[in-house]
Amino acid sequence: MAKRYFLGGGLMIGLLGACSGDDEATDGPEDAGPTCLAATEAFPISSALQTGPGVGFYETVNPFEYADFERTHVHRADFFGSFTDPLATAVSVRSFDGVYPTPYNVATRERDELFVYGGDPTGGVTPYVAKLDLSTGAEAWRTEIPQPSGAFSWPGLALVHGNGDVYALHGTRLVRLDAASGALEGDADLPAPTDIASSDTVYNGFTVGRDGLIVAKSISRPAGCEAQGPAALGECAGPTTPVPPSMVITVDPDTLEVLGRLEMPELVGGRLAQSRFEGEDYIYVGGNDDIYRVRRQGSALALDPWRYSGFLQESQAAPSAVVVMGDWVVFQMNASPGQTPMTVHAVAQRDPQIFARRDPFGPGGFGISFVPSSLTADSDTLRIYSQDTGRGQIAGLELVEGTTGPELVELWVVDQVTLHHLSLVGPSDARVLVSTDAPAALMALGSGATDYEERVVWRSAATGMELARSEPLPPMSGGSPVSPGFRGTVHYVGAAGTVFELSTSTGTLPVCD
Repeated sequence: MAKRYFLGGGLMIGLLGACSGDDEATDGPEDAGPTCLAATEAFPISSALQTGPGVGFYETVNPFEYADFERTHVHRADFFGSFTDPLATAVSVRSFDGVYPTPYNVATRERDELFVYGGDPTGGVTPYVAKLDLSTGAEAWRTEIPQPSGAFSWPGLALVHGNGDVYALHGTRLVRLDAASGALEGDADLPAPTDIASSDTVYNGFTVGRDGLIVAKSISRPAGCEAQGPAALGECAGPTTPVPPSMVITVDPDTLEVLGRLEMPELVGGRLAQSRFEGEDYIYVGGNDDIYRVRRQGSALALDPWRYSGFLQESQAAPSAVVVMGDWVVFQMNASPGQTPMTVHAVAQRDPQIFARRDPFGPGGFGISFVPSSLTADSDTLRIYSQDTGRGQIAGLELVEGTTGPELVELWVVDQVTLHHLSLVGPSDARVLVSTDAPAALMALGSGATDYEERVVWRSAATGMELARSEPLPPMSGGSPVSPGFRGTVHYVGAAGTVFELSTSTGTLPVCD
């Protein structure tokens, strides 16, 4: 059987005897040793994962854009490479057939399934979900999510529910799809807040609770505004045309009936993070200068007295989405450009008066600080990974108990420009941070260029040391994560519509098929 593997950074094709089973190494001659490495050794985390129906989300590496209920970005996935010598780890790239225009996120289910969500009605692309067969690279099906003409457009995402079906949301349209065929099993138009037109409302994100209920959050543009996407919040808002407040809702996953709703005090730009803390289910959402907590009891929603306020500094922009890290709520500022450096915050769930703050980044060459993506947090290690596109840096921080209370201490800061989320893979004592590096991205944003290069980078989460770096790829779709898959792979969604699969290898032995 032909096997492809890497040795010393170069591609080698070896004609080797087949392994006796997926996870068993085959011995060669008496003194030759094994000819391939068992998958359970190379990929212990994803090999041990038993795929199938789960609590809330499907049991898989990447059922949801942010990995889990808390939006930590910590995936049950592996890194197959060297932790001491970056030159010893090679990166291979595979591109899939087909074009997936204006893509946003991908999700896994079974080991040979990948679901791609994308589309933009304002650009003439009807939103869709497509299924790829990872074994062949071919498209299995594509199902469109039609949108009303002229309606407010903003992408939501697609996820794989614990019941095994795929749910996707664009605008106010929520659909339930059969994972095997793509057949429409249900659809619903989600409601607008009071006195707001449905055509001016979108749901820019949703998640699933541990009981399977869908939880979604709206954004509305001012009446009469015709701008699309995030631009509507800046171009149309003014003293006489304020941006309407958001609404959080719960939805029955079987009937798609809206069960509960709560109108928030203000616009909530970032997406939802969930927590089960001291026996209660909470949802954390970020406003302009307030982090709110919503108590969820079944389908019922209520604003909780807990609130973290007054953190917005002069010339800072509002925060990106909140992440839950164990007993803490963490987030970073400047989801849009600000002049004041970004601050990372950690706030205790038991008491918002207990908190720590830190500005990890120095001045940037462009004099701005921003990133459209949320930070990443590791509940096992209490480490936080923050990125600042404007400063062109990524940082590793750790939450520790100081002499006067909690403190955020700096572990490392490196130069790396990314517009995207950061993903964590590997065991808790050897985490690897996966993201992208696109030094020309800032210039491209200012000029409208789309031909800059971007690379995927793997780093030690403990030290920031670079472990592997891919060859140049076309730009990634803005704000998307590099999404981990099975067997040490990651999926990269090119803005032009190509889906790539990247994998690393130490080159010592091929992995048994």
